[in-house]
Amino acid sequence: MKFASLQEPNGVAATDLSPELLAARLPIENYLNGHVTGQAAYMRAAFHPDARIMSFREGKLFAL
Repeated sequence: MKFASLQEPNGVAATDLSPELLAARLPIENYLNGHVTGQAAYMRAAFHPDARIMSFREGKLFAL
């Protein structure tokens, strides 16, 4: 399920974007979806497996 998405530049179809740009969009969209849904799985998919992500929610520290 896709919750957040980046918009294409005016007049450019997603199929016209370079493979590098398309690859760069995936972690960004996962990051945005993580914020929209609060699901850690999206955040994990947005970062390198060795990344350590810390956050505060409702006064509690969370490590993803």
